[in-house]
Order: sequence, then C-alpha cells, then structure tokens
Amino acid sequence: MTRESDKLERYQRRRKAWHRVRAGGKLRFVLYAWTLGAGGAMFCVIAFLHFIMTHQKPNWRVVIAALILCPIAGLLLGLLDWRWKEKKFAEKTPQ
Repeated sequence: MTRESDKLERYQRRRKAWHRVRAGGKLRFVLYAWTLGAGGAMFCVIAFLHFIMTHQKPNWRVVIAALILCPIAGLLLGLLDWRWKEKKFAEKTPQ
C-alpha cells in the first residue's frame, strides 16, 4: 500500500469511529469523555501534586478551586473537540 492509501484508510477508520460516538450524542460525549474523564483526571493530578508539594497541611481552597474549575475546563474542551470533529468529518475528502 502506498502512503496516501494508508492515510485515507486511517481517515476512514477515524470517521467511522466518530460516527459511532456521534450517534451517542453530544451531551454524552462532552459529559463523560471530557467533563468527567478529562476534568476528573486533571483534578486528580492537581490535587495529588498539591498534596505532595505542600508537605504539611494542604490549602483546601486550592483543592476546592480545582474541583470546580477542572470539570469546567473539561466541559469547554469537550465542546471544542466536538465542534472540531464535526467540522473535520463533515468534509468528503481527508485533510
């Protein structure tokens, strides 16, 4: 296979996968994949690093702020990702 046909095949696989995700709905994608998934992971990393770096009593304001802001960041990233993928896979030819 040539490089172009490999690229086209990968694009078609990604497009099929996106259509399966899209069938689940925007709310489900944004909520589960990004708000809870990525936002939750960001919170865990920030909280873990904060507890390691403080060595003493942690600043709970930082933890609570991360608990609020990380899911919001995940939500925004999810909406951007949905929009980007809708635009990317709406086209007929690979980019």
